[in-house]
Amino acid sequence: MAFLLTCLLLIAPLPAAIVSTGNWLVFRVSFLVPIYILLIAFAINQIAKKWPRSIFLGVIIIYFLFTTRFFYEYFYRYPILGTRDQYFSEKIIAQYIKRNPKKNIIIIAPEPIFVFNEILIFNNLINQKNIDSINKSFQTKNYQLENFQILGERCIPNNIDKNTIYISHSNVRPCDESNDFLLDYTQIPSLIDGGGVYRIYQDSYCGDLNLARFPNLQNNVFALNKLSQEDFCKNFIIRN
Repeated sequence: MAFLLTCLLLIAPLPAAIVSTGNWLVFRVSFLVPIYILLIAFAINQIAKKWPRSIFLGVIIIYFLFTTRFFYEYFYRYPILGTRDQYFSEKIIAQYIKRNPKKNIIIIAPEPIFVFNEILIFNNLINQKNIDSINKSFQTKNYQLENFQILGERCIPNNIDKNTIYISHSNVRPCDESNDFLLDYTQIPSLIDGGGVYRIYQDSYCGDLNLARFPNLQNNVFALNKLSQEDFCKNFIIRN
């Protein structure tokens, strides 16, 4: 058993050591997690056999008291704080794409592969018919499917086709920065502080509605698929 665990400990970090592309290093060493759990379980079992039962239970209770802060942060605060710049904003983009199937939508993001993954998952787009196209997108880094395409950071062109909607990260600006205040756009805001996370240029879906300048959610409206056009736009899209 000890020999097997030792071999697994030596093999598990190899993916992180060999692969040099991408930013998500933590997932490459995830094979270590079950090994660590086995080692921890073995150690707890040995301690339980040697320590008096009352002392062992006392240590377990103290341990859980020390970890309550982690559970509070991870399960209560993090789902809210995580909406500041990532995760939920991409879910809004995915829903926006779903509601505009006849529009050509171009998304400009710092990490195109991450946004592409989010849209595929949120919109349940992976199936037998398009799996080859999706695989090709990952291989060629041309993240395109159906009516949307995701590009890396670049400036917004001065002239945009009438049937095209540009969704760009808030860090991205028009190629001619003097037109930044002249271009009409709406924004996907952070639910934490109301600042814009993504801009939507030529927003024909929400742009004509009477939108607020700050998000003000009063009810549980997070079942996005069930929202009407007006409810979706007024709760999750703001005026610039």
